[in-house]
Amino acid sequence: MDLDSHRTLFVELNHNVQPVSELQLQDNRLFLLPAAAPAKPLTLEQFDARTQALDGQVDLFQSIEQPQRLYGYRLHANQIIFG
Repeated sequence: MDLDSHRTLFVELNHNVQPVSELQLQDNRLFLLPAAAPAKPLTLEQFDARTQALDGQVDLFQSIEQPQRLYGYRLHANQIIFG
């Protein structure tokens, strides 16, 4: 099943769902970072465009300060929620 490219990305941190507004690559880790202030979440299309040039496999993480690996996602309404 293909996902709608207009779905928005969120990450669950401490049981709190927050919009993903920034991506940061460190070594072989891609961090999905929530917005510091209210912001529009990235869409799946934007995520794909920003990660298209990455070579090989990268692992998804949340929180640079206390990295937690992300293993999956769930769909809710028009949202993709990683956590």
